[in-house]
Amino acid sequence: TVALLVVSALAVGVPWWRARVDARESERARALDHAAADWVRGRGAEAAALLEPLVRDAPGDAALRALLAAVRGEGPSNGSPGGAGTSLAAGVRARRADDLDAAGEAFGAALAEAPDSSWPRVALAELQAARGAWHEAEAALVEASQRLPESKAVAQELTRVYLARRKLADGEREARRALALDDADPHLWYELARSLFLQQGRDDEALEAARRATSLFPEFDRSTANLEAALLDRTGRHDEAQAVFRSLVDRYPESTGYRYNLAFSFATSGDEPAARDAYREVLALDAGHVPSALGLAWLLTTADDETLRDEAAAEALLLDALRRDRGRTLALVSTIEEFARRTGRCRALADLLGELGRDGELDARRMRLLTAQEAVIEADRRDG
Repeated sequence: TVALLVVSALAVGVPWWRARVDARESERARALDHAAADWVRGRGAEAAALLEPLVRDAPGDAALRALLAAVRGEGPSNGSPGGAGTSLAAGVRARRADDLDAAGEAFGAALAEAPDSSWPRVALAELQAARGAWHEAEAALVEASQRLPESKAVAQELTRVYLARRKLADGEREARRALALDDADPHLWYELARSLFLQQGRDDEALEAARRATSLFPEFDRSTANLEAALLDRTGRHDEAQAVFRSLVDRYPESTGYRYNLAFSFATSGDEPAARDAYREVLALDAGHVPSALGLAWLLTTADDETLRDEAAAEALLLDALRRDRGRTLALVSTIEEFARRTGRCRALADLLGELGRDGELDARRMRLLTAQEAVIEADRRDG
């Protein structure tokens, strides 16, 4: 490899030592970029593992040592030099402390000192997203992708922002661009699978990407397993999906999300008794889990097996969910309207909708509740 490098350098008139220096700098920049990709997604241990060889190769680089210490969660050392590395370290520490203003100031300084570094760019975009400024985060990352087209960190973050903004085709494109830069990263395969899952008619492709991610993760990854099970469920392979959901419940018994997904899979596949029991298990863990209350109430209202129907219990579930949720969840209010139309059980629901609708300033939540109250009262009139 060294001989080829020397021949290549001589062929284009570049001194061999300069070619070797350039290659090392390129490898260093790539490692820093990949470390940034891990850090910005909360994978500090992976980021530190990428930084450690760089520190060993450059033991005199105090700024790089400061960055590694910050990523590890260690405090600053005395007498640290100025510069982008130190600013990055300060930003990392401030972000860990959830001091967004200090982090933004430090990352801004790092960007001014090293405009071709991906780390401060993705860090600043992540801060904008954390503040809810998704449009600004997207604009910054689009600019960064044009300036740094070889940055995996930028492509990864732009994928995340596009998906958060429901720009699914753009998210898929960026996920594929990130994979073109590093197709051995399971996190990128997961993001591609997620982008395909959110689109219509792409389930087989999404499942293939999820399974590729699973094959690359060194250990069991719960998010990928959950996505794979959801895809199996959506493609009608309920037994396979339920096996994965059960394994997740066994591994993480306190998780309401995995139990709910299992219950929903049972309901989708028509196993009504299993769905009822699974929904009840979720509510035993968290009485305020609105999706499970809705799922169980709907099952008790519409079950094909009439022995499972219990409209009084369904009404009690909806009333309790409404008291807890106070109309914030649109699906809950819509389900209450449909329940009233189907069953004629209107009075208690209408009274609670009106009570909550008169509570507080007139906003979208209150308008939703009052509109639902009118619909439930109208259903009561028709039944009367």
